[in-house]
Amino acid sequence: MARKNKLIATKFRGVKEIVNLHGGKEFIVSFSYKGFRINEKNFTKLFNCKTAKQAHERIPIVKDQIDKGEDPLTTTTNKIGELVLNNLEDKNIGFKKNSTHTYNKHIKPIIGHKYIERVTEKDLIKIRTNMEKQGLALSTIKKIRTILSPIFKKAHNKGIIKVNVLLEVPMGGHETKPRLEERLHGTIKDNAQNIFNKILVLKEFQNDEEFKSIFLISMMCARRLGEILEITYEDIIDGVVHVRGSTTKTYKIKGERVVERYPLPKEVLKIIGKGKGKVFNHQVRSCLDEYKKMIENECNLEVKELGKKFPIRGHDNRHFIMSLCSEKFGKDNVGSLALSHNSVSNMNDVYLSTEYKRVEELFKYYWRLLRSKPKEL
Repeated sequence: MARKNKLIATKFRGVKEIVNLHGGKEFIVSFSYKGFRINEKNFTKLFNCKTAKQAHERIPIVKDQIDKGEDPLTTTTNKIGELVLNNLEDKNIGFKKNSTHTYNKHIKPIIGHKYIERVTEKDLIKIRTNMEKQGLALSTIKKIRTILSPIFKKAHNKGIIKVNVLLEVPMGGHETKPRLEERLHGTIKDNAQNIFNKILVLKEFQNDEEFKSIFLISMMCARRLGEILEITYEDIIDGVVHVRGSTTKTYKIKGERVVERYPLPKEVLKIIGKGKGKVFNHQVRSCLDEYKKMIENECNLEVKELGKKFPIRGHDNRHFIMSLCSEKFGKDNVGSLALSHNSVSNMNDVYLSTEYKRVEELFKYYWRLLRSKPKEL
């Protein structure tokens, strides 16, 4: 199909310009390299070249990329939306679902339609400011950087953008939660028992008790949510979960090797029964939302001012066991035996019967505390 506007020669060999439909200039490049002819590639769209000189200077860079086995001349969209979704395509299901949710809610309305080279610091600040106004945690705001960083880095390396504006805008971070006693009225034991008993009577859609069993493992075994959702029936032997390294945050590099063991309480074993494959079908996001709903609508926790800013969520179950068991077992022991905190001695001893007996002793002590009759809050 014939072009509406003609190519106009420039003073740079192999570089021509064309006026696009909006009246702007784009630079079209043709050159030969190692017996191949590269015809009419739009270096403005590919590499954001805004002058004929920039397009000319890009040619040796492209040749070097070709020598390295790269394919820098493949035309792809530079719109944020498609770049984000393409980058998430090969990620694990949980990360992909959570990131897509964050993108749709916070990023897409502001820059999802924009080409990456047109995203400004002002745009990114607007995303952050909107999230801050909603009272979202720094760790939640930080997810914006996690999602956008790979595509901005790649665009910068390819020369599509000259400056990685994402690096210029602070975007969340890690914020240590205040201690439980700083957020809640009443004793830690009473609050833990309250949550535990609300989980026991949790009513679910069509009597599906999957959320209940997930929350019980979170409360009673203090496991991370992502790790709970990776449990298979094959991992459970005589009521004990044999934890594969690949399912953990701490020991992922150990692959399918068993790195820890912990017992499941009778409340969980009664619900899950026996089977094959993965025990749970829910995703992280639905579990987070359901737990939040239970805490806010069912538990009637008496929160202090800091408890309003840092509400109780599933990860706080790890704080409960640490607070209630440290005096008897020691903080370091609770961390290594129950919380999957990295410990060389734990890795060396995890298979020893004496080590597992310590794990079992700690959990049975904690379970007795949770099952004892709570005081009215």
